[in-house]
Amino acid sequence: MATLVNDLQRYLDEFNEGIFAMNSSMLCSLLSIRHKSHVEKLSSSNICDLFERYGRVVQGWNGILTNHIKICQTLLYKSRLNDILQYQYQLCRALLDLIKESKNKNWHIPIFILTLTELRLLANYFTVFITNDNDGRTNTIADLSIDNDRQTSEANVNKTIELLTEAFRVCTSDRCTEQRLSKKWGAIQILNQLLKLCHRIKRYELGEQLLSFAEQSLEYRHYLLEDQKMTYDYFLGKSCLLKDDYRKATECFDPIFQRCPRFMKKNKASILIHLCIAKMQFGYTPLLSIIAKYKLNEFYDLLLAIKQGQLYTFDQILKIIHHKYFLSKGLLLHVETLYLLTVRNLFRQVWLLLNKENKISIDTFKCAIEWSNHGESCDQLQCATLLATLISQNRIKAYISYKHMTVVLSKEDPFPKVQQIS
Repeated sequence: MATLVNDLQRYLDEFNEGIFAMNSSMLCSLLSIRHKSHVEKLSSSNICDLFERYGRVVQGWNGILTNHIKICQTLLYKSRLNDILQYQYQLCRALLDLIKESKNKNWHIPIFILTLTELRLLANYFTVFITNDNDGRTNTIADLSIDNDRQTSEANVNKTIELLTEAFRVCTSDRCTEQRLSKKWGAIQILNQLLKLCHRIKRYELGEQLLSFAEQSLEYRHYLLEDQKMTYDYFLGKSCLLKDDYRKATECFDPIFQRCPRFMKKNKASILIHLCIAKMQFGYTPLLSIIAKYKLNEFYDLLLAIKQGQLYTFDQILKIIHHKYFLSKGLLLHVETLYLLTVRNLFRQVWLLLNKENKISIDTFKCAIEWSNHGESCDQLQCATLLATLISQNRIKAYISYKHMTVVLSKEDPFPKVQQIS
């Protein structure tokens, strides 16, 4: 008992010292539920009673520390995750109230971001019950037992989203005129946590409004640390994809793919597939070797079908073979738009087989479509419509002579490369 009391007193002394010194780094380590050394020391079954008896903490921090100690108790005993999330939520709520009362101070912000991040990681467990899809992802807090239904899970995730949204608004509404003391520095990092959770449960609209606000009004986004800037740009790129703004999406994904460290292969792979989807809308097709390097096997199969103009294989991959994969990534609708690129590559093969003849009948292209679709019928009007669409998009330099039902191709590069497409 004496050892436990001494450990608690040392912990409290450090905690109070960190508050008086406004030492965010020290308090982050003392409040992190991933910091195993102090979690183990505070895991005794009677630690809460001892804290109530001997604990002396700076005013305003008592509720924060009480909830943290309760979490430490339950973490090592693998108690119900729902209780742990409630304690962490109350801790974050108490810290937010403290931040609201602190005028012209922002030293609490790193601590707040840490606790919100760990709340989001706890909420991640509940997303499995909402999406029925954990796609192999694991959490980094502890091996916790989960006993929750869908309704409880949705309530916990929604409560976390609401708190993150409120925290973002508190930071962005700070009126401190001195830049170094502004709470706005924490806004983008909080937004990143919110976007991670929203995208995990595929409720993209929840973060869209705040993302638009950050782009228009939050100049602090230009001064982020590299990892935070990359996270922000990644979600901004995904937002642009949802709006079919492929050019802006490419501008977001291209730089962060180059800057992302090589050892973060999973992150680079995720960026790469979104980058490829965006650039392929303009006719660009990535090298198969780079897709194989990052083990994007499902995308490799799709890319092969597109390059070879295999319409039937393309259709089967989207509807049956890798349907769940593209649906889970939120990319199915974008991949479907690549059908025209597949048709364009098929028509280019026809042109090459005919020794680059510049006048080709629509019937010839129609036969190619039927062959590529394993005999599925295609009439002249459907084929002419596909050709007209490709011509209007400048993917084919040609015009259609409807009188003779012939396509007259340009003698100079009728199938322009992506750089030549405006």
